[in-house]
Amino acid sequence: MNTAQIFDLNALRELTDGNAEIESELAQLFFKTADSCLQRLQPLVSSDSGSQWPRVLHEFKGACANLHADVLAQLCQRAEHLDEKPELRSAALNDIRKAYTELKPLLEALVR
Repeated sequence: MNTAQIFDLNALRELTDGNAEIESELAQLFFKTADSCLQRLQPLVSSDSGSQWPRVLHEFKGACANLHADVLAQLCQRAEHLDEKPELRSAALNDIRKAYTELKPLLEALVR
């Protein structure tokens, strides 16, 4: 997957008027949100009654959308609407983790 598909830096720069300090703050906030969401999602793969899984994914999706990380936002949106089958949730969470792993170094480059 190429960089433009993972993350739209131009859209973020337009949003921040090219302010590197704001971009850095947004990236740092995203990391906190993403790490928290990923940590909360793991136990929900097999033990959620259906209410927390979509809430956490919705939060993560919003954080992704704010940074124009559209691929990850789309993965979160799809996973948000999955039923409670652990195998489906596990596969979705693996896809989300993989996309996050690809995105992370691109955003780390923004942190000052």
